[in-house]
Amino acid sequence: MKALIQCVGFIGDNLFASSVPKKLKEQGYTHVDLQLSIHQPLELIMLNPFVDNVYLFETPSRSTYDKVVTLQPIHRKETPTIQFQQQCGIEATSSDYKIYTNQAIDAFAKPLLKEVAQGRRLVAYMSNWVEKTFGFTEEEYVRGIDVPNLGYGGRR
Repeated sequence: MKALIQCVGFIGDNLFASSVPKKLKEQGYTHVDLQLSIHQPLELIMLNPFVDNVYLFETPSRSTYDKVVTLQPIHRKETPTIQFQQQCGIEATSSDYKIYTNQAIDAFAKPLLKEVAQGRRLVAYMSNWVEKTFGFTEEEYVRGIDVPNLGYGGRR
């Protein structure tokens, strides 16, 4: 049996949906494809051993699948993984999911992040924070001018 799961939302939604292929394969599906809604998680989804094909810009023919599910946006009453699994008809739902990463990049990044973490648990690290921050003078802040594409204060 073949299934196509059409993802919705942003990076987190696509990553939470990556819990579905393993569950479908546990239920007897032999082939599970994902169609992503954005490109950012593409490599992470492609590294998932339970995903057979990943589609980004093209839409595969629905007629070649036994099951096609277009995931619906999540609500906040249940974990996203369980919601997506329920939408796909999975009986034994679970909040567990695993993100499969590129081991070569992990090996390169690990010593760099260890130095930054300095013994603390590191959840995320913004390496280009200066580019992402908003810096303004007190006068600019008081004026509070919202400049299109630059945001509050009119500069990054």
